[in-house]
Amino acid sequence: MLDSIQSLLDAFPEGVVQAHAGYVLAVNEKARQYLPQLEPGGPLPAEIPLPPPGETETGTFTLNGRSYSCSCKAVGEEYILLFRPAARSALESWQMDGILRQLREVLRDMLVEFDGKAEQTGQALASIQEQDPLSGSLPKRPDQDAQESDTWKKLLSM
Repeated sequence: MLDSIQSLLDAFPEGVVQAHAGYVLAVNEKARQYLPQLEPGGPLPAEIPLPPPGETETGTFTLNGRSYSCSCKAVGEEYILLFRPAARSALESWQMDGILRQLREVLRDMLVEFDGKAEQTGQALASIQEQDPLSGSLPKRPDQDAQESDTWKKLLSM
């Protein structure tokens, strides 16, 4: 009978723990992946919230620096706990570093690409002005500063 209960628990895609009086009776493979300290016969960690007898509770708990979403059903002194890692809304610092690095690379590539196109555009405008002297020059923007870099001047002149 225990083998059939264990195979049933292992079929769940979430972590499942069966507990009685604060001790683990059975635990599935996914729960052992998340929390390796859960072993049959071992104590249930105090951080895991348990509802009063006959009730069901949902919530979160944090163990080993990781948050988990859980749902627990109490029948007498026996508990069935289902849990999975909680969704993270904020980015970790290493994720932000990666995003910023990629953004810098994209912006650098854009500047390199626009730099070449600005030269081509400038040459095309010069040839148009040579062919048609009445076309005049392009007006400068009023906020254009004389100390802008050559790259930005080229970008803004497009």
